Amino acid sequence: MSNNYRCLYNYVYTEDISIGYNKNFNYEAYDMCIIHLKNYYKKPHNNQITKGWWSGINHYFNLEDFNSKVNFLYTSDITTGFSITMFENIEHKLTEGTEKWIISSTIDMLIRLSSYQALISICGHDHMTDEFKNFNINNNYLNELLLKLQNTTKFDLSSPQNFGGNNFGIIINNKLFNWIHLSTIYPLLFVTKFIETNKLNITNICEIGGGLGYLCYYFIKNTDYNYTLIDLTNANISQYILLFNEFSSNVFNERIKLVNPLLEDVNEIKCDILINQDSFAEMSEEILVNYLDKIGNNTYLFSFNQESKHNGLNISVHETINKHPELNIKLLSRSLSFYRSGYTDEIYFKTTEK
Repeated sequence: MSNNYRCLYNYVYTEDISIGYNKNFNYEAYDMCIIHLKNYYKKPHNNQITKGWWSGINHYFNLEDFNSKVNFLYTSDITTGFSITMFENIEHKLTEGTEKWIISSTIDMLIRLSSYQALISICGHDHMTDEFKNFNINNNYLNELLLKLQNTTKFDLSSPQNFGGNNFGIIINNKLFNWIHLSTIYPLLFVTKFIETNKLNITNICEIGGGLGYLCYYFIKNTDYNYTLIDLTNANISQYILLFNEFSSNVFNERIKLVNPLLEDVNEIKCDILINQDSFAEMSEEILVNYLDKIGNNTYLFSFNQESKHNGLNISVHETINKHPELNIKLLSRSLSFYRSGYTDEIYFKTTEK
């Protein structure tokens, strides 16, 4: 989630909110994941990049302190283009101000998801927007809210417990949640609703820029689709650690694929649905067009990206696609994001038709 995230609702949370840090780290399992990830790239294509990557991973094991190991993974020369603030000092407590921001953002995100589900669910829902204005929220209410959200979606929305960014959040139904987890549930609801409404026969989903791997986690947990993640090295590391710990080796090997464009050639992106959240708008136009050009025919593209251009550096996915009709990517739907200011939810279709 970007720094321009602002809470939508005017509520007051009480002292009854249960908060905490994730205490489920298995340091030995963390090291094993790095070994597995190293073996995952047995035949990389780019020897120059590979040399730096191998030496970096080997250096990881020469660091004795676990916190130093984690910080190294996200601050070294081989890991660029990814936010490190969620991983720094992973064993240390956050400042009081940061904790309060995470609590408020987490509550706000859960309310937004509930309100969104109220609008799209045929089952109905009694938690609508006006209910939360100037509302006192306690832990029992959050437990009930999450339970109702799960009942209407028919999804298991429990958060992953082995690896979670800064590992601080609200404890709901005995599971730790923060806004990072909840921010990926919205694309899950959005995409699955589109699939259901249009009665699509979907087998493979691909995500470019999968971040920590949370969206993949929720799709694997709640659907039968196979999932491919295309991302840079440090993101691949995060995804491997999260997904390898959360699912059995059989599920991981059969349904999840990690692709690193720095270590292997990506000539064509073959999938039924391609998802991007937060990264297309932060690429250069040249890199974005290169990715879009590699999308296979008859693929639905879901873009959840900002267009506010608040920092003057972001590009518009919509404007870029319009500038390049040779890509044969047609717009199906475009609307303001329900849960993030300055963002749009877009659906495109890649076709051979001119």
